[in-house]
Amino acid sequence: MLITLIAHVRFVLAVVATSPQAPPELAAQAAGEALRHASADVSALEIAAVAYEESKFQDVRGKRAAVCGVMQVATGGREAECRHLLDDRAYSYERGKAKIREARAWCQATIKRRKLGDACTFAVYGGGNAWREPRPQRYALRVMARIKAIHEVIEPRQARPAT
Repeated sequence: MLITLIAHVRFVLAVVATSPQAPPELAAQAAGEALRHASADVSALEIAAVAYEESKFQDVRGKRAAVCGVMQVATGGREAECRHLLDDRAYSYERGKAKIREARAWCQATIKRRKLGDACTFAVYGGGNAWREPRPQRYALRVMARIKAIHEVIEPRQARPAT
């Protein structure tokens, strides 16, 4: 129990430390949400990284309510769905987690896409059918760099002794 608590505190501190464009209180809250919504197939690291890249942890409404919430989930322009995503952060995180899961499954469907791993998953999350375009590719690189940065704060690499 204590070890889990310490790990969670380290995660929250790492998210706050690596989220310079978000207020610290909001980053800490988002890290807690990421921990709460993590599962065996979608990690808290992935959820926090996507939420930061999508909205800097803020409830955001996209153009014509096409994407909404912390995780910027597509709504098909349905105003009621957008309002639900904006009003219920837990729902937004769950829908975002489902979107990561769907993107990962789609990427695992062929050997060619499977070889791309998380680069494919996050490009699909950020670009949908246009995942091969430069913008979703850059988005995927930013998400993966954020995951790495958070992880390195949690578990810094040991300095090698000089030889």
